[in-house]
Amino acid sequence: MKVSTAKLVIYGILFIGALIAFIAILIPALSDLLAMFSLIGGLIVVLGIVFCVLVARTPCCPHCHELLSIRNKYPEYCHHCDKELS
Repeated sequence: MKVSTAKLVIYGILFIGALIAFIAILIPALSDLLAMFSLIGGLIVVLGIVFCVLVARTPCCPHCHELLSIRNKYPEYCHHCDKELS
């Protein structure tokens, strides 16, 4: 999975979890279900964080195993060993 796609998925999961956690506060008719919505939203946020840790790690070079800088986009060449990245 590309880093930009993983970031979008992570932000989407976190946003949905936070929205579900706060939906009972926003809609007064659901105030008696506040604890359930907060628990479900909190679990979704935790799942988003777990997804972040497992999938959206900073990529490393397959040749020298050094971390790559991905500030602008995924690089074509490793800055450490100058080999082409596929």
